[in-house]
Amino acid sequence: MSQLAFADGFAWGWAQGPIADATEVHLYADGRHVATELAGAVLPERFYSICGTPPQDSLGFVFALPATLLDGFAHDLHVGLPFAQQGGLHGEVQTFCSSAVGQSVRGVVAQQGKQFVGTVWFEKLPRKKAVLQVTDADGNTVHSQPLAVERLADEHGYPAGFTVPCNGLPPGLLNFTCQGQALRGSPCARALQLVGLLNNVQDGRIKGWALDGADWANPIELVLRLDGQACSWFRPNIRRPDISQYLGLPDDGLGLTGFDVPTPPALADGRPHVVEVVSAANGQLLKNGRQQVMLAPAGLHWLGRRWADPPIQPAQAQTQKHREKLKRTTHSAPAVSVIILNRNGAAVLAAFLQSWQLHNTSVVAEIIVVDHASVDGSRALLNQWQDRLDLSVLALDHNGSFSESCNLGARHARGQHLLFMNNDIVWLQDALPRMLESLQNPQVGVVGIKLLKAVGAALDGVPIVSEVQHLGVRFKLNDKSYWPFEVSPSDAYGEAEHTPQYVPAVTGAVLLCRATDFADVGGFDPAYFYGFEDVELCLRLAYRLRKAVICRNDCVALHRHGHTRLSGREITIFDRVMRNSAVLESHIGVWIKQAYWRSLVCGDGYVTREPLTIGLVVDAEPQHTGNTPLVTDVLALCQRIRTALPHARLVLLPPALDWKNADGLHVLLVGDTRFDIRTLRKARPDLLTVAWLRSGAVDWPQLPWWGGFGALLAPQTNALVLTKTLGLLVQASSVAAPLGDTLCTNHWRLRVAVLARAGANAQAVAVQQSLRAQGLPCWLVADDNMQLLPMVDVCITIGGPAGTVEDTTRAPLGAGVLHVAWPADSVRLPDAAWLAQQMEMCVGNTFYSS
Repeated sequence: MSQLAFADGFAWGWAQGPIADATEVHLYADGRHVATELAGAVLPERFYSICGTPPQDSLGFVFALPATLLDGFAHDLHVGLPFAQQGGLHGEVQTFCSSAVGQSVRGVVAQQGKQFVGTVWFEKLPRKKAVLQVTDADGNTVHSQPLAVERLADEHGYPAGFTVPCNGLPPGLLNFTCQGQALRGSPCARALQLVGLLNNVQDGRIKGWALDGADWANPIELVLRLDGQACSWFRPNIRRPDISQYLGLPDDGLGLTGFDVPTPPALADGRPHVVEVVSAANGQLLKNGRQQVMLAPAGLHWLGRRWADPPIQPAQAQTQKHREKLKRTTHSAPAVSVIILNRNGAAVLAAFLQSWQLHNTSVVAEIIVVDHASVDGSRALLNQWQDRLDLSVLALDHNGSFSESCNLGARHARGQHLLFMNNDIVWLQDALPRMLESLQNPQVGVVGIKLLKAVGAALDGVPIVSEVQHLGVRFKLNDKSYWPFEVSPSDAYGEAEHTPQYVPAVTGAVLLCRATDFADVGGFDPAYFYGFEDVELCLRLAYRLRKAVICRNDCVALHRHGHTRLSGREITIFDRVMRNSAVLESHIGVWIKQAYWRSLVCGDGYVTREPLTIGLVVDAEPQHTGNTPLVTDVLALCQRIRTALPHARLVLLPPALDWKNADGLHVLLVGDTRFDIRTLRKARPDLLTVAWLRSGAVDWPQLPWWGGFGALLAPQTNALVLTKTLGLLVQASSVAAPLGDTLCTNHWRLRVAVLARAGANAQAVAVQQSLRAQGLPCWLVADDNMQLLPMVDVCITIGGPAGTVEDTTRAPLGAGVLHVAWPADSVRLPDAAWLAQQMEMCVGNTFYSS
């Protein structure tokens, strides 16, 4: 048995069955399961006015209705308890329609060819002119048109058909609405319809034309594949008046639809090759887009020797080798030294070297390959290329570390700049001049670029370029630690996909820096073994030398992602990751926690692009009039927070919407003693809980969960009095600083955990009381059960040598925790000033300890 009511995009109700402890309720629409929610929600009062008071043994629930149900059409909904009995217990079916009463609107839309086609139905003939609205993902109107409503109704109502040309609509998701009602099929993205022709491959040129049949003005990306391997990435680059004439358009009706690009040098070897031109978006071939060609070599390839060199006799070999080495070293020094590590990478090295020879046309560069005892023919391949490129090989007899080998290559480099690259990179354009352009600014120290990765099997099993792997490196919370990750366009908070952007680090797959800067910071740290060396180097160079890291996302290369890191190291990969993680945490764990939160609070988007999300608990949903005192106070505080932190995201949490769901919150503000924070769900490990002592302050310390708050806040008029009364620092909420110093970027307010070894409980309690009296939130934790505590910065272990600071390796409390040992028999207790000094020293020495 169940009851449902609908309002504001929610389904409210109760269910009653033989199982009293059921914890889940399922929502079904048109016979299909569409959502699951936990039972036990407090229902709003307006529900009772509609459906009456639920039975005492019923279970309340609240569903946010899926967007597919908000299309204006009628849907049959019911709820069920999945484990009440065999087959579940299902309530009666009720009809739901999202259209407004008295002005019901519903419609459908779909793309057909190069236009969107659809119909809108009205339950009654509209009194005013009905208008179709098309908006982009940001809510900007990109198209609107009046609808002609027919006077004769059909089974759905009075119809109004429409067509919207794709030409001129922006890429990305589009929302089709009428009178505020979303149409079925919306939002939808305009699909690419590749139209074009590969004319011919001859005379050293590849010619043809291509355009988006759905939108002629939409620029498209093409990929040139040679024998199944992507070797070039380009857009149409010339005008084709004949195509305009063919389509019946004026000469200037189309932009750049034709392409005329040079053939790759590898084609001109007198051997047959398969050339393909495909869409970079979906791998679709152009018409006539796969051709087999065989181009004769243009003349003879000069290899730098006389035509009739006599064979080198064994007695002459050493002299000849020495002479060739002298010839190489007497050349003018290259501008860039490219350093590449290789282990059994012959399969990818050839593609890199070919792409480098094709695209690097304007910068004098040498290539240094550090080979890790390869046995797959890599050495033979490199020997073949030494006569075509300024290439040298440093051969190791073992599989060295990334740091060791890159530092070795840097010591042998002659260039003023060092370009570290993976052997599985394919150069798609002459990106080096733009990267060097950034380093002309003395305030820039490291430059990376956008990397694509080959994914999918859209055509004959051949991978295509379809996904951006890297636009730079930022940090996010993962488990209990803050970890680096490669950002991409799919990142929820947006990244600059086509323009340069400042980032904390870039991947070592393509990393350019000055040789002098690299030497000044000591190169790559040998403590790592294939993991995080690049991130730590960027951070160390940036903070020691005060220089920026830039990712030139207007430049692009292809990364055959994963080959390098999996070559010959698969068995120990997990152990290696764990060791590298421990090294990174020990080096930057304490520093990155503060850097992450400063970036979050400032909203600068540097270390993290996440919006600072603050949850405020309320005891009812806000109304236009007649709000509860708590709601009134919260709304006033929200206004002050919005002024002080305009970039923050504020979330109101009423009981009816499951206030205990802390998913995505950085800060939780609780202003009433009725809300127990001990049973929060989905809370981040670093969630900062704030007790807002707006009234009844003497009752707060009596709460069983009082010690779980990480900060105390009160109105400015009584914050000082409460500080003296409670013996704890209470932040003052003012107009200028609505959260006091709770979120302060100028200094870091420490939060302390005290761990007592056997027999040191009394000393631990004394330390806790002393630090709380000095205004520091402080918790006691057990030796055998160190519970995760929010925002702990320092862990004091009672029972160690006097006043020593331990390492910051991974601990149950997570990274970012400064560990301090303190003797149990010490008369002196650690004070807040000393702990702040230790934290300041630890953070300040982060990039100067190695």
